[in-house]
Amino acid sequence: MADTDSMGIVATSDGGLIPCCGGRQELDGTDAVLALRYEQVEQIRGRFDALNPYDRTAVPGSILKAEVDATCLAIAAKRYALYRPDEQGRPRLVPPHEHDACSHGLGHLLNPMDPDNDPDNGSWITQLWEHELAHYLCYDLDCDPRWYSRPALARIAATSPRLLRTFEKLNDSKPYRQQVKPFNFLSFVPGAQPPPMAEPGQPFQLVAPRVPASQALRITWINTHQPVQPVRLTVDASRPGAALAPTYASTAGAYWGHPEAKSSDPDGTPCHRGSQGLLSRRHLAPLHLVHVGKEANKLDERASGELPALDDTSESQVVYDLADAQWRQELLPWLRAVPLANAAELTGISGRRLLELRAGRALPRVATQKRILQARSEVLSEPMELSQSGPVLAPPDVWAETLQPCEQAWRPCGSALGEVPS
Repeated sequence: MADTDSMGIVATSDGGLIPCCGGRQELDGTDAVLALRYEQVEQIRGRFDALNPYDRTAVPGSILKAEVDATCLAIAAKRYALYRPDEQGRPRLVPPHEHDACSHGLGHLLNPMDPDNDPDNGSWITQLWEHELAHYLCYDLDCDPRWYSRPALARIAATSPRLLRTFEKLNDSKPYRQQVKPFNFLSFVPGAQPPPMAEPGQPFQLVAPRVPASQALRITWINTHQPVQPVRLTVDASRPGAALAPTYASTAGAYWGHPEAKSSDPDGTPCHRGSQGLLSRRHLAPLHLVHVGKEANKLDERASGELPALDDTSESQVVYDLADAQWRQELLPWLRAVPLANAAELTGISGRRLLELRAGRALPRVATQKRILQARSEVLSEPMELSQSGPVLAPPDVWAETLQPCEQAWRPCGSALGEVPS
């Protein structure tokens, strides 16, 4: 287990094999992994002493800090608990000065114990982890925390014109000081399910002017995608005509069953909610490249439910370089497969310019792309058009067929391989 700036090491005082589903070792007929001894971990840390760039009088020793020694239960990347048993044997997270409770996927929710006066207090996340750990490890539980049955609410800011337009009708009937204005905080229900009578497949996002959390089930909410129709909220799935809000209990259940999509489970198949054991990296084969902006998909907002998940019709996904996508995905691979001298002869482009294009140091103008496209079409004897709206994608097996006639077409040109015509 590793993160950007940390890693978890399986170690015990004595080392040796410990049971683990999917492990590459075997212990008494079951899968196991090899745990290091604490002394071996310290030896590894010691080897990094030489990389310490700081003044040794101020920062002595290794740049690898031994942070915490505890039992770990990991659900997925950034979703793990470091705990020790208390005197009664129940799991308790290590104190915050050793390691903060993991809040990834939970931190956007309001503190359910006091959402109005102390909404950002994260102590509830520690309680959630300890409760779910005890349940997973089969400890007797008297009952769920009282706040488990409350609707899971979040807070967002009105930072986009789309959100502000949602409140146009509401603002018309109120004086300015009571209106929803840019950057005001709003109440928000991530993951709310639309009422049964709603049209299936339509996006659904509930917001309201910020109100006390105790009023969430009494007020009228607004669906940002159909703001003219007010919506009531409930946590009872049997109540007709109301949108269903996830509770903290259902949120905890979904959180605990989160699959690690980047990994394979012990039998080599992609992870699912029931996967357990030693996971391995999945092998991926890219089919093509699509250039998107860093800000385009608003991943944090989508993970929290503030924005709907991406689909083929989403207007929120900004894709860049559509004009040169055909160049990168079709023409450039073809040009790189052609001997330089033949490419110069067929296209009429200088060898130096072709070298820059093939190395990716420059992008061709539209006229240059047309010349390369025309040369490729002549060699392959198939009419082609320059794409204006987006990439023209071809499956990998088509490339193999495409490059074979290229090899035959170069021989009659008469130039030596790699020679640049003057």
